[in-house]
Amino acid sequence: MSVGRRSGRPHLFLVRAWVEEAGKEQAEWCGKVQQVVSGETHSFRNWPMLVDLLQAMSSPLSPTPEVEKSEGKDN
Repeated sequence: MSVGRRSGRPHLFLVRAWVEEAGKEQAEWCGKVQQVVSGETHSFRNWPMLVDLLQAMSSPLSPTPEVEKSEGKDN
């Protein structure tokens, strides 16, 4: 990806993130990312998953990963 060079239209995302206990003295970052215009929403359980979701949701050519996908308003 070239820095300073944009292609296509801009994307607007709402990202909600929080920490959940994953066991004794362990925690993990979780959250939801929503494409504001379409309302498409996906859940993530770690930072790399969030990056993958943002890339997929921004690309018109690649399908969005099937990761706890929900359409429409936030539950």
